[in-house]
Amino acid sequence: MMLFFSCNKENDNQEYTTQIDELMNSYKRENPLPNIELLGINCDDVNGILTEIFNADQEIRNNGNGSFVEIDRQNLQKFVSMVESCGFPSKKDILTENAKEGIFLVLQHAPATYKAHYYKNFKNLVDLGVVEKARLAYYQDKFLLWIKYPQIYGTQIQNGHLYPVVNPDKINERRNKMGLGRIEEYVKRYSLNFDQEVRLFAKDTLFDSAK
Repeated sequence: MMLFFSCNKENDNQEYTTQIDELMNSYKRENPLPNIELLGINCDDVNGILTEIFNADQEIRNNGNGSFVEIDRQNLQKFVSMVESCGFPSKKDILTENAKEGIFLVLQHAPATYKAHYYKNFKNLVDLGVVEKARLAYYQDKFLLWIKYPQIYGTQIQNGHLYPVVNPDKINERRNKMGLGRIEEYVKRYSLNFDQEVRLFAKDTLFDSAK
């Protein structure tokens, strides 16, 4: 599937939001849940389950002992099992910052079909102020990377370069609305120069192929 949308650069944040919502809906038609073997879950300790997911994710990424792929698979299995048994975590279930971050991390590292499946639930937590807007920007950009479309906010680095960005002249305005700092400072963390990256990887429309 390939969709092509133009964008009014004067108000691209809202238009991109509408477009990515539509794209998420189109991918949600593929239900990924049959691919998960459900685990027994204690619904009285949702915060604890999310904290376990957070700890496992950070342990493998900070210490590197084991397989990212296997830990991400286990975390996703635990998360899906929890949602199927207890419902998607709500504000009352999320008692700590680590638990809140656990929701973001498990979905950020999940395949595109799972991102689409839980997108409205995750976005609802953002709308309620439980999860920061910046996390939604990362979530959306990573989804676009998975399906090989250019990103909106410039949060994703791939193979040592900034993953292709749509309409880079407005990127800092978009980032500011999502609570993100300037793109020039962000890419410096990866020893990259934004102007050089844009010359290589900029895209004119959101749904240009990133290939």
